[in-house]
Amino acid sequence: MNQRKRIRNSNLAALFLLSVFGVLGWRLFSFIDRYSVNILFWDQWAFYTPLFQHQSLWQIFSWQHGPHRQGLGLIVTNFLANWTSWNSRTDAFAVGVVLCLALVCAFFLKYHLFRSVTFIDVVIPFLFLTLFQYEALIVVPNLSHGVFPLLMIMLYCLGLLLKNPGVRYVVIIVLNFLLIYTGFGLFMGPLTIVLLFIDSYQNRYNRKTTTLSLIALFLAMASSLSFLVSYHFEPAIPNFGFSISYLPQYPLFISLTLAGFWGWRTMILGQPITIVAGTIWLVTLIAVLFFHGRRLIWQGVYANRVSLIITLLISYSLLFCLNTAIGRIPLGLDSAQASRYVPLIIPAYLALFFHLLTLQIAKRRQLILLAYLAISIVWVLPIPTGMVESRAFKYYTNKTNWKACYLRFEDIEKCNQLTDFRIYPVDDYLIDKMAYLKERHLNLFIDTAE
Repeated sequence: MNQRKRIRNSNLAALFLLSVFGVLGWRLFSFIDRYSVNILFWDQWAFYTPLFQHQSLWQIFSWQHGPHRQGLGLIVTNFLANWTSWNSRTDAFAVGVVLCLALVCAFFLKYHLFRSVTFIDVVIPFLFLTLFQYEALIVVPNLSHGVFPLLMIMLYCLGLLLKNPGVRYVVIIVLNFLLIYTGFGLFMGPLTIVLLFIDSYQNRYNRKTTTLSLIALFLAMASSLSFLVSYHFEPAIPNFGFSISYLPQYPLFISLTLAGFWGWRTMILGQPITIVAGTIWLVTLIAVLFFHGRRLIWQGVYANRVSLIITLLISYSLLFCLNTAIGRIPLGLDSAQASRYVPLIIPAYLALFFHLLTLQIAKRRQLILLAYLAISIVWVLPIPTGMVESRAFKYYTNKTNWKACYLRFEDIEKCNQLTDFRIYPVDDYLIDKMAYLKERHLNLFIDTAE
């Protein structure tokens, strides 16, 4: 009877989760449809360069834009561009699709870790389908920057759960290589090396496993070294670098980044309150990381898969936040809250959810999980007239007006003045590319094709 009841509850929970996924997915794609515009914008003009130049798939894969390469994301973008005459709206919808795929992988990950489907799992779609990542969705949709690394990190974690060591190492090494080359997935490189080093040490008395782990470690290091071939240091801002003078501000920057995930903005709550809220999240994540990381050291990497996944996910997001703090702090603390960072913070908050599921005292676990769910619902469901909608509408209006102006006058400088808006900071950079698009009736010129 109990078994039958558990199965029925699992089925009801699965149906509920599917319904919530459907509603939030519909909201996500409606948002994209409403505010995406078919015109390349800002960084898109730069990382589309290998497509303009008809370069090879390897050149597209290894193309560097800013501090990272484009990898698998730009490969997919290339295929979509060829299929849709470079329709920029397709990129935006593709970002939504990849987010949904990452969400599905997260569901599978949770099930394989805890062997259950419960109503509280509804936290997961609220984490993944938040509209606070609107920049990644409709401003400068770039598959490589955040969403493809997010998807591959979920697949990487699923790969860690494979029982066959040989297959597991192959999956990890392949995904690690793809992550290193795809946007800010590059931070998985050092984490993989550390993971395989610890794994090799802990299995030193098992000859077969040690051999496999050492081969995997060698390949992981080779992958990281291959990334450096023809790589040139190209930070997003000119004065990138660790500075003692900024040391007290780095934790504050990271705290604001973590708070920004929930839409807790300094312009709304004030900087002191936002920093305090973000600091609570930061301290919590560090404590959880320490707790589960210590377990891995004492019990073994694969002795507790839940601790392994939690440690990996939190480490990745915090490493990204630290790098962002070092690189962006000269722009001021408020630059920490860029919404394009949200997809790369999702792993940390997913890991926190997994940690809460491990709490031993049932009543305490239920209360904390309900509180976490409440935060997810309240802060990840901004009202239509809120900050997200207003900013999205502003970008939509500006892009649409600039596009209409250019199709009428074909004068970049004039349209910049008439619309008080730019689609790229350097006018001369666009002249040849606009001519290329016009000649082939691509992107904004699709509607003018005969």
